Amino acid sequence: MNKKWLGVALDTYDTPDNGRNLVASKKAIKHWGEILENSFGFEHIDTVNSQPITDQNATRVNVLSALNKMVAGATTDDIHVFVFVGHGDFQDDKYSIVQDEILFNRNDDHDEKILLLGSDQITDDEFRALLNENNEKGLFIFIFDCCYSGNIRPNNISQQQNEKIAYEKTISIIKDYAQLKSTN
Repeated sequence: MNKKWLGVALDTYDTPDNGRNLVASKKAIKHWGEILENSFGFEHIDTVNSQPITDQNATRVNVLSALNKMVAGATTDDIHVFVFVGHGDFQDDKYSIVQDEILFNRNDDHDEKILLLGSDQITDDEFRALLNENNEKGLFIFIFDCCYSGNIRPNNISQQQNEKIAYEKTISIIKDYAQLKSTN
């Protein structure tokens, strides 16, 4: 079983005076790396110096290339984690005729997206397509520390119900992982 992670963080987006720059994204991704690597034995996937993709390197091409590399190298027993820290946004659902968002949130006719360098972005539909193509290649965990990331939660359940579901899923993953470790 391989345990790989991919980190992407942006503090600097475009020009410093555009109001979009952040101050702690790279610090947060460093902490994620320390937790994943030191506490859980993950390795960062092979990127430049096997380090998270940050700032000027955080382009759509580079992030999708790294994600595809992570997925292509995965096997059924692997665990992969993608962590994004930066800006998030939404746009009108570009597939509104199909209304794909209705499956996840009936009051949401938007595509949520992560914002990368310049005008680059990756939408929730693109992440979902990547996972759907590779749904038998192990466990993939996506962590988004950005605005609009929580909009995946359906509006027809309460915050308390959503927290209970998230807690139960987390406990289940931890128990399954502990069971796997004890049998190995």
